[in-house]
Amino acid sequence: TGIWIPVFQELRTKPVCTLLEAQDGSILIGTGNEILKSSDKGKTWKLVYKNGWVMKFKEFEGVIICTNEHGILRSIDNGDNWETVISEGGVGINIEHSDLGFSAITYNTDSKQRRVRISKDQAKSWQAIDGAIPPSDGISCLTQLENILFIGHPNGILRSDDYGKSWKLVLQKIDKKVFNLTVVNNVIYAIPRNEGC
Repeated sequence: TGIWIPVFQELRTKPVCTLLEAQDGSILIGTGNEILKSSDKGKTWKLVYKNGWVMKFKEFEGVIICTNEHGILRSIDNGDNWETVISEGGVGINIEHSDLGFSAITYNTDSKQRRVRISKDQAKSWQAIDGAIPPSDGISCLTQLENILFIGHPNGILRSDDYGKSWKLVLQKIDKKVFNLTVVNNVIYAIPRNEGC
């Protein structure tokens, strides 16, 4: 219910993939090939990045990261400038923020596998935590509940009690689906979906 009003008329020709209202009140939009920013509630837009699609933004303590077709991007100036912080010739699949810091899932074009990393220093440097995970090109997400990590994997849901040094399967896959995981009020919800992006 309610009344819906069309806004962002200037973007009618843009394929909008994702949107973030940043902590400073500006709006960032990821499109099929660029990032646009508005500081006046969508009246005007400026191009802040043009090098491939952007599918997801996350912000924490003044740092914004996003998935990009070339990896993971980072901005420390409210989205005005962007740097690539993870690039393996593949795409950024997923990003999250938790007590550990930022986490990212990317695709490595050499190994043809998805990689899982965390950053504890505002996305400046990244550490791999996937050494004990069965290799796969279908890892969907990483989430945290208290001090426990969970991954949606084509084998099912994997759990780590030691910050990624070891992983164990805690829920088998359903058919050929992979689980997307979400934490709400200290409860993990697992939604099976088809593999792939």
